[in-house]
Amino acid sequence: MTIINRVLYLLFCTMISGLLVLACGDSATGADPDTIDPADTLSNDSPSDIQIAQKILFEISYVNFAWGYVCRGLYVDNEGYVYTYDHSDERWIPGNEDFFTEKQLFDKYSHNPTLVDSVSMDTLGAMFELILPASNGALSVRVNACADIGGQSYTAFVADDKSSKYFPVLLYQAGDWARKNLSDEARQLFEWLQTLNGGQYSNPACAYPE
Repeated sequence: MTIINRVLYLLFCTMISGLLVLACGDSATGADPDTIDPADTLSNDSPSDIQIAQKILFEISYVNFAWGYVCRGLYVDNEGYVYTYDHSDERWIPGNEDFFTEKQLFDKYSHNPTLVDSVSMDTLGAMFELILPASNGALSVRVNACADIGGQSYTAFVADDKSSKYFPVLLYQAGDWARKNLSDEARQLFEWLQTLNGGQYSNPACAYPE
C-alpha cells in the first residue's frame, strides 16, 4: 500500500468512527441519566393551558349535631388540589342563606387543612364545565332516610367574580335527610367526587332511596 493510499485509508477510518460516535450519542435513550429530573419521570399530568378563575369548585361536607358537633369534609380548588378540613373544634355559622363569600369558605377550610389528593387540569376542566348545567337541574323530593346520623352533602359552586359570592349547587345529599339533583351532569359530578381521596366519601350511608 502506497503512502498516499495509507493516508486516505486512515482518514476514512477516522471519519467512520466519528459518524458512529455521533449516531450513538443521538440514540433513542438520548439524555444523560444523571441530568434527568426525577419529577419529570414521576409526573403523569400532561401540560394544560386550562385556567379557572374561581378558587373553590367542589366540596364534600359531613355535619352532625346529634352527638356533639362534627363538621368536616374536603374541597377541590381551581388548581386541582384536594384538601380535607375539620372544623369540628368550632361551630361554623356563616349567617347567609343561599350563598357563601369566598372568605367564609376559606375560614371554614382553614381548620386542620391537609392536602390529600390532586386531579389533572384536563379532568378538572371537564368537571368544571358540568357545574352550570347541573345548577339548572331539578331536585328530588327531600326524604327522611335516617335519624341522628347527620348529613353528607356533595356540592359544586357557581361563583360571581364581581361580588366574591359562591352559590352552592347541591348534587347529592345523604343522611338524616336525603335528596339528589336529577340532572345527568349532577350525577356525573357526584360519581366523580366519590373517587377522590381514595373513595373516602363513596357510597354514603342513608342514601337517597332509588
